[in-house]
Amino acid sequence: MSLAALAAALAAAAGWWLGRLSVRRKMDDLASSSRQLSSRLEETVSKLSRDRGRLAAVLDQMAEGVVAVDAAGRVILVNPALSRLLGIDPAAARGRGYIESLRHHGLAGLIGEVLSGAAPAAREIRLFAPEELVFDAHSAALTQDGRPAGALVVLHDITRLRRLEQVRRDFVANVSHELRTPLASIKGYAETLRDGALDDKKNRLGFVETIEEQAVHLTKLVDDLLDLSSIESGHRPPRLAEIELGPLLESAAKEAAPLAAERGVGVDVVSARATRASADADHVRQVLANLVSNAIKYSEKGARWSSRPPSSTPR
Repeated sequence: MSLAALAAALAAAAGWWLGRLSVRRKMDDLASSSRQLSSRLEETVSKLSRDRGRLAAVLDQMAEGVVAVDAAGRVILVNPALSRLLGIDPAAARGRGYIESLRHHGLAGLIGEVLSGAAPAAREIRLFAPEELVFDAHSAALTQDGRPAGALVVLHDITRLRRLEQVRRDFVANVSHELRTPLASIKGYAETLRDGALDDKKNRLGFVETIEEQAVHLTKLVDDLLDLSSIESGHRPPRLAEIELGPLLESAAKEAAPLAAERGVGVDVVSARATRASADADHVRQVLANLVSNAIKYSEKGARWSSRPPSSTPR
């Protein structure tokens, strides 16, 4: 073999081995990349699984009701709070239409508005199972890559707030009624005195005394309102002291005597023995006055109330 031929053969052999080595290196690089990709994919799946578990735990523990639907109106998720409120099975509802699954006109209407492209909205929704509950419902669109992908509604329970508002309205109405009586009496007697009763020596002193009594009653009502406001705001802690309950009950009955006479209801105060307690005298007086007043207001004419043990009251 000539020297040129030998050189050519050696060059070919070297090229073959170099090519094979290059392929092997590429295969090794591909295997390394595959292992890295697999590791990253495993980490991503694990992270998604953890995030999904955390989200599920949060939704399970939320007091607010949550429902999510896809763009076609099929239920994606109903959390346990909403499931209990509506009495539906989350598993059975998943994948079905929201109108069929939720069976609530107000809630379905809110979801429908969002799916039709309306802006996020909020409204009150009422449920009646088994008692009336009031919710502040907030809706928003779900998006994916900037495109509409469904709707989400969250229900916040505001039942207690609405009940407190109703109690406050009733309280204002009752207080207005209570204030009207002494104000009308003061105005009436003042007008009587102005129209000539000042010269009536026999009766004018009684008119002035009645005005004074009604002014005292009016002052007590205002003081009660101020005390109630202080108690609600937490600025008026109870002033505890050892007090006798008998005199406070007698005072409440005496204060309610005009109302009892007007309605034909009898009120007897019988103190079997001295009763003491550690309490706030003003608070106890207010409670007793309210109890006696309500007992008189809501009793039939001719009824009689007594502070004796329950077996003898009322009759």
